[in-house]
Amino acid sequence: MKRRRIKELYTKVLAERLKTYVEAFRNYYECFTAYFRWDSDGWRAVEVVSKELGMEIPNLAPENVPREELIEVSLRGLYDDPDMVLITPSSTLKLRNKLSKLVSSYSSNSNDA
Repeated sequence: MKRRRIKELYTKVLAERLKTYVEAFRNYYECFTAYFRWDSDGWRAVEVVSKELGMEIPNLAPENVPREELIEVSLRGLYDDPDMVLITPSSTLKLRNKLSKLVSSYSSNSNDA
């Protein structure tokens, strides 16, 4: 119970800080994205800010990662960290591809102006 309350407070503080940042730079950047585990406190904070500000902030993290890749990046189970899903070969490849697509879409939009 106490741990859950701490996590709730952490997410609330994180969301407040993130909201302040996004509001300060909203007109400076073309878009915002995130790269968090889908079950993380960080992603929950991003979702709160996204809803409060009425803007889309997509999560570029994979929803599923091949088990073999997790075993590989954890050095056959030596490391047990939930964030390992973010550094697997397929995850980083998908991140690169998604970022390339976003950058090219904004580049072509600015060329149209």
